[in-house]
Amino acid sequence: MAVIRFFVMGFASHQTWASGYQRASTQHDVRIEVISGERWKYRMMAACAEWEDKISPEDDILVVDGMFDVTVLVAILQSRGNNTNDPNARIRIPKVYVYFHENQFTTPFTSQDRDKKNNTHWHYGMAHWRSLLVADGFIFNSQTHFDAFAAALPKMINEQCPRDAVQWQLQRADTLLKTRCTVLPYGLELDELVQFQSKKRPRPTPSSELTTPVEQASGSVKILWNARLEEDKNPAAFLDLIHQIRRRITSIKKGNSSNEQKPQQCPIQLIILGTDPSKDRKWENRIRKEFPPEMILHFGWCQDRKEYAQWLQKAHIVVSTAKHETFGISIVESVFSGALPLLPNRLSYPELFPPETFEQDHLYSNTRKDGVDKLLQMIDMIVQNDNDDTGAYEAAKTRAKTAVSTFRWANMSSIYDAFFASLAEGDSITDAGSVVASTIKKQQQSVRPVLAEADTSVTVTSSQECQSEIATTTEAIVISNADDDRVALFRPKSLRNYNEYNRQVKELKEKQGIEVALHGGRRTTVRMLEAISLGAKIKPISFLTTQELADNLFMNDSSSKQKKEHQMVMIPKESPLYVTKEKKLLDEIRGQKLNTGDAVLCMIQFPIASKLQELIQNPPILMFDNVRNAENLGSILRTAFCLGIKSIVASSTAWAALKDSRAARCSMGTMYYHRFYQTHNLKETIGEIQKQSGIAVYGVEIGDNAVPVTPHGPNNNWAAVMGNEDAGLNPEIAKACDKIVFVPQAHGDSLNVGHAAAITMFELGREGPKIEHDGKAACT
Repeated sequence: MAVIRFFVMGFASHQTWASGYQRASTQHDVRIEVISGERWKYRMMAACAEWEDKISPEDDILVVDGMFDVTVLVAILQSRGNNTNDPNARIRIPKVYVYFHENQFTTPFTSQDRDKKNNTHWHYGMAHWRSLLVADGFIFNSQTHFDAFAAALPKMINEQCPRDAVQWQLQRADTLLKTRCTVLPYGLELDELVQFQSKKRPRPTPSSELTTPVEQASGSVKILWNARLEEDKNPAAFLDLIHQIRRRITSIKKGNSSNEQKPQQCPIQLIILGTDPSKDRKWENRIRKEFPPEMILHFGWCQDRKEYAQWLQKAHIVVSTAKHETFGISIVESVFSGALPLLPNRLSYPELFPPETFEQDHLYSNTRKDGVDKLLQMIDMIVQNDNDDTGAYEAAKTRAKTAVSTFRWANMSSIYDAFFASLAEGDSITDAGSVVASTIKKQQQSVRPVLAEADTSVTVTSSQECQSEIATTTEAIVISNADDDRVALFRPKSLRNYNEYNRQVKELKEKQGIEVALHGGRRTTVRMLEAISLGAKIKPISFLTTQELADNLFMNDSSSKQKKEHQMVMIPKESPLYVTKEKKLLDEIRGQKLNTGDAVLCMIQFPIASKLQELIQNPPILMFDNVRNAENLGSILRTAFCLGIKSIVASSTAWAALKDSRAARCSMGTMYYHRFYQTHNLKETIGEIQKQSGIAVYGVEIGDNAVPVTPHGPNNNWAAVMGNEDAGLNPEIAKACDKIVFVPQAHGDSLNVGHAAAITMFELGREGPKIEHDGKAACT
């Protein structure tokens, strides 16, 4: 038996989870310390310093809520364990594990959050990184949650870490993510819900047999929303789904269905279990305005667990349209109480309901398309339910309930006990986690599909028949919903579904070796496509614009003067072109009002490195030593292109800035015509260039050894190195150069790096081969 002490933040779900395991464990002594959630940001950073007296010498394992930074705690424990001056003060050091219900990298901050406004919210994610460096391990409540964290941590390091330490930090993070992290799903108090529920719910009745409002209330199909009414749960998509269902049912009643056999229809009602925390009650007001009062059976939080359980039992279907979810406690509780799930086929839901069993009937990809069809199919099946409880509906409920029964404490307690026993005995956290994953997978594999097997006479109209979709051309794919996952990569950070975004980014990287960057703008996009046609190393992934702009720029069925001017630059066939009929929808996807004539976005891999030899064979060469500002880089590259300089060497810092769309915009799209080489050691690269080609390398810097810049001579065998905007040229890089030059000035400290680069490039090449405009933008 091990002594396991939990430190949990005083949030209801966190406390319920810990106390549930305390009651369920049969092998370990589980003790709980609850820390108030008031002013959680301060407590996250400093609360662990107060816990020294709470830790007993008997403790084998400390499980700390992910809402705390454990670095101080680990330091205190190590100090006490190493205190040899006072033998009575020496204690055995318990292992410290951090359990994550959510994390501060991917949990959305509200737009009004002070740290979000000041762009300091990343500090709380930094606390997780500090903890990972010292803790014995991290435990996540789902694989989806871990994957999202594992994608977000390197991103934060790349954005915030000093450049001289970033490689070590990234390598260390990669090692710790692989060796100190695992998944242990929730155990839940599901059996408690059943104790509060009646034995049988009223059976839905076809609307033709209903007469009074009371009969309609008891005989309706009840659709449950069991979540907060906040943006990360996406209530807008839920309301749109309900409106689509109501229109489809109306269409069927009027006889608009092309099917001869019509489904039995009944009214639908909504159970909204969740309050609207917004100051103006935005969502509550919208729901009450858009739906008649008799359609809203309940709205708001329940007074206690008993009332909550009873409302869950009344629901026939529970729907989620969430953008962010790390597990899905409310969904599991709803399904265990008898509701059929309708969920997005992403986030953590495929872990709860494996796609091989549930995708065809319960997991949708788009609410307006297969989401509507699957919900109608469920409604029809519920209404046609056999009176003897042997039909498809009862079978579907049984299958779904069986799937989530895995997470009952009656089942999970033995899994938890074995997991913590393994850790106490010294096994690695990854080995212990592998046993958990294997056990749960075996249990889930015993569940089989239902609706696909059942012989039900479900008759619903297709999405194409009842939705007013925009007709697409062969060149374009129409987007009619801002939440369409096909444009997930185009959403800004504030609106991003990070699980879906990270999934797509991960898939592109693992399957195709692609690291995506978002670029855009009309002129830059046209020049990028022209550069591709001329052989530039750019990999386009997808495009997003309005139907009008697509017709003007890309479609091949028109001969407008504007397109003739652009010589009909076409999008590569393998890169989908997504369009919105109205610009308003594109603005909604981007979360900002875009310029009407410039609203073209493209997801690309750029830059793509060339071999150094290609650049050596095509001097002059322009080199960047830690130039950070994307606008500066774009401006310099525009000048370089106009002067005939298309070979670019970039340090890691400059390489990151080249990916920024601002560089492309400031270059007016000319940067796409350059060839690039990324160096992780600029000093060695300079030496290689000098050794192979005899190219003279000029460092641009004001200093004692610097001389005024003068023409290189009659050839192009030269290279110029531009330094950081603030620090200038690195001293080691300066030593590697053949000569240090500067631009003479009458006044001021120094020129902007863009101005200095422009003058230097022009002056060095002034006596070289004559520059003549070739009338095109060739990059070969």
